[in-house]
Amino acid sequence: MTRFRQALVDCGLMDMGFVGSRFTWANRFTKVRLDRACQNFQWRELYPFSRVITLPLSRSDHCPLLIEVNPERPPARRSSRRFRFEEMWLNHSECSQVIKTGWLLPSTGESMTQVGRKIKQTGSLLLSWNEGVFQQRQVEMRLIQRKLDTVMAVDHQNSHFDEIKALQFRLNELLSINETYWRQRSKVQWLREGDRNTSFFHRRASNRRSRNRIKGLLTENGQWTSEPGEVTNILLQYYEASFRSEQSDPIAMNLILDCIQPRVTESMNGELMAPYSDDEIKRALFQMHPSKSPGPDGMSPCFFQKFWDVVEFDVCQAVREVLNQGDKACIGFTPYCSM
Repeated sequence: MTRFRQALVDCGLMDMGFVGSRFTWANRFTKVRLDRACQNFQWRELYPFSRVITLPLSRSDHCPLLIEVNPERPPARRSSRRFRFEEMWLNHSECSQVIKTGWLLPSTGESMTQVGRKIKQTGSLLLSWNEGVFQQRQVEMRLIQRKLDTVMAVDHQNSHFDEIKALQFRLNELLSINETYWRQRSKVQWLREGDRNTSFFHRRASNRRSRNRIKGLLTENGQWTSEPGEVTNILLQYYEASFRSEQSDPIAMNLILDCIQPRVTESMNGELMAPYSDDEIKRALFQMHPSKSPGPDGMSPCFFQKFWDVVEFDVCQAVREVLNQGDKACIGFTPYCSM
């Protein structure tokens, strides 16, 4: 089995997953998923929506597997692309000024509301700036490569040495930007800056996108649906039910607590109840990996860490109000700290 798995790795084959029953083989007492369909990267790029359907058992004790190459998909509703802070922007000299301009625009309201508005207006400026600076990088790379090929083909006496060097320098800049773009999406965090392997990052990002794509869900009636509107409603209903606040019974709660021996001393409780400081907020933020997935606002830890001198006052004030007062519901980063 080890050699077979290694053969799959050597051939670049990956499990295609499945739709339908989890098991493909059964007898009276045992059910197992023995049969699988595999694909390589080229297949996934050519048929991104292909899927494997486990059909019902018939005469054999193995379920047949049906591979749909281009399944009929209901037209997806076009939605605005979610904002995401791009780490490739950090390599440009204008990035810092764009962020300062957006963040320092006047804003009103409570501290957390102000931070939300500052993030939104900064993101809007970054997107506009990105369209003019980075949007056409693939086209520019092809043009530079074509020009390099032309110049080097006729330059037999190094008469175009300076021009070639300038073109190569710009091409390397664009390649580095492209590498950062795909590494951020691949979530590969064990390679160091400068380990250039854009095709590897692109493959990892494509695999993540395919693996994370929700192809369909089961309704309350146990029926499978892949219609985007129904999938959205199922997700909304699930999380609304999961996070709905239930009215607690303080009398019953106190009866239970009276039977529990306290383990927290008065001094320990004093430390736990002490107000949060700016140093604690900064320490928690900087313990996060810069490339961890962002929250709903699209700003990853990298943004706050790189531009802490710009955002520190507003962020600390907003976080202190939420943590110390504790009367608002907020979605935020959860730092993973080593104990």
